[in-house]
Amino acid sequence: MHTILMHLHADFAEELKEVCETWNSAQIEIKFKGVIPAPALEASLTSGHAVSVDDATEIARHIRRHAGHSSSDGIIVFTEQRLFDDSQNYYQLFFAGIGNVTVISLDFTRKLFAEADDGKHYIFRTILNNVLNSLCQSAGLTEHKQTTGCVLDFCNNMSDIIRGIEGGPRFCTSHLRQVAQSDRSYLLALVHAVMSNERIKKQDTAVSKRVLAFHTDYDIGLVIALSEEFRELFAFLNGRPKPILLSDPDQYYYAFESGGSAPYRCIATVIGDMGTDDATLVTDHLCHHFRPTTIVNLGIAGSLDKDVLIGDLVVADQADRYLYAAKVIDSSQPSQFEFRLSGDPYKSTSDYIVHVRNLEFAHHDHLQNWQKQCGIALHQLTSESQARKIARSRLIRESPRVHVGHIASDN
Repeated sequence: MHTILMHLHADFAEELKEVCETWNSAQIEIKFKGVIPAPALEASLTSGHAVSVDDATEIARHIRRHAGHSSSDGIIVFTEQRLFDDSQNYYQLFFAGIGNVTVISLDFTRKLFAEADDGKHYIFRTILNNVLNSLCQSAGLTEHKQTTGCVLDFCNNMSDIIRGIEGGPRFCTSHLRQVAQSDRSYLLALVHAVMSNERIKKQDTAVSKRVLAFHTDYDIGLVIALSEEFRELFAFLNGRPKPILLSDPDQYYYAFESGGSAPYRCIATVIGDMGTDDATLVTDHLCHHFRPTTIVNLGIAGSLDKDVLIGDLVVADQADRYLYAAKVIDSSQPSQFEFRLSGDPYKSTSDYIVHVRNLEFAHHDHLQNWQKQCGIALHQLTSESQARKIARSRLIRESPRVHVGHIASDN
């Protein structure tokens, strides 16, 4: 038995992990083992516009070494980028590889199904088809040019690709004979394990949505100042965020869905320090590349208002940039001066504020559920006596409140 590491890509990690377990149960020739790369390594595969087979293969080898495996173990990784091979004059590949390393590009698959008829989104089946094709070629089977619906079809026509994948992976008569003659029955077991798997057909819809959404605009962009604040956000995420590295300046961004029946597509980044110049640059970068509908600058703020307690939420109807046009003026006292603030107010969008003011009435159940969850969290973090003590000291409430008002801000 030899091992093949399978990159558990963030868009279909759970589904692929389940398939690997199914394949491990179906045969004993190959042991599939899921691997989650370090974010910096995975970002090399999810960032950019194009990557050569040589470069992508080297990244896969780094992932294998980082996971503590030797070069004798195979590895299959996924890239978001266009995969090309100059030496073979191929500029848009489904997959390619060197030795026991295979790189599968989601770029070509995404384009294929973005242009397909409604309902024909077989992205997960296509991914599995590419995995099986690469395993078959590694075992010595050869592709054929004609389209027969075989897992080893080499298709140039988009409609032929979709027709060959609709029914799930399978072998043509010629390749069935090859498998039997070469004593590669484990390949047949792998194909049969997923060929008519109804669960995989259902998973296609969810996986297709995630993969196709990669280059679309996002619903929410989150900008967070400090690493410790970002760490708290990560604890609440559903699934594993997908790291994306953008250059100039070098900055990591993390894509994820909010969860729920109608999830929001989110992109988040951490600045790593407090400072308005860094925040401006990073936020501008996020807006330009991911085009989120809403930007949220999330973090902890100080308060000078006795009505605002720890855990409360403050929504600004106006943000006052208090240092704008500030200046030093002479004081009436000899040898002294005064610092005079001027300010530059920014008014929040009116419909945004209207929704917040009416949370209690228009969305009472949602507000009450949020307050209830916060109360549960308070009692999980503190003892009963501690909770009562801090409540008496007016540091925190049993149920947090939402406030609307002016806030003071730097630029």
